[in-house]
Amino acid sequence: EKLYQNKTMVLANNILLAFAISFVAQVSADCTVIESITCPKVPTAPSLNGNPEAWPDFEVVDAPLTGSHSFQPYPQGNGNVKIQCVHDDNRIYFRFEVPGRFRFSKEHDKQCAAVSTMFKMGELATLVDMGGCPTAGDCTTAPEGCDPYKVDLGGHWELKTTEMGVTYGGNEGHGNDAVANKDDEYAVGALCRFDDDDDKASNEWEGLWLHTSSTKVERAVAGADDPGSYIFEM
Repeated sequence: EKLYQNKTMVLANNILLAFAISFVAQVSADCTVIESITCPKVPTAPSLNGNPEAWPDFEVVDAPLTGSHSFQPYPQGNGNVKIQCVHDDNRIYFRFEVPGRFRFSKEHDKQCAAVSTMFKMGELATLVDMGGCPTAGDCTTAPEGCDPYKVDLGGHWELKTTEMGVTYGGNEGHGNDAVANKDDEYAVGALCRFDDDDDKASNEWEGLWLHTSSTKVERAVAGADDPGSYIFEM
């Protein structure tokens, strides 16, 4: 959607960052004192190049990461994700910085980091379980009655087909990103997700990721200290 005339965008109580599938930064009032994030309008959009100097004067929101089902604090770094967002006349831009050891696999997405924004659409939708429709399960089509639980997943990005430091663009006609697996999706449950597929569907999301300390640490020594953070710009 294009954004015209707005001087700021306020994302309130309905945005979520999912990192490595099982940890989320929730800005709903029952999880943290952060109730909204203000995204100011800027005359010049930041470049998606991984350089923090492109985001110099924009507010940084520090939000605690919590296990979406365990409700335990995220154990890496200080347990927080740093979020920045701005917009121009056409797009909204995000920068996420998440502490964590570098892991990557060209064969298995579950051995890579993953990221997504999530916006509430249906009035009954919950952030936990990506909509939380009680009858969703592991579905191939959304069950009848789940529409009120719908959420929008913007730039749901799984990384195995990508390279660090490369900017990947969007595509027209559908939400599936066949190159970078950076899909534009909707969901009514965590295992009931679909690429945008109606007559207005497209994938407008661009993105770049990197790690500030990219020495690979194998899962067998996952307890080893390897400082650094993932950076996602979208």
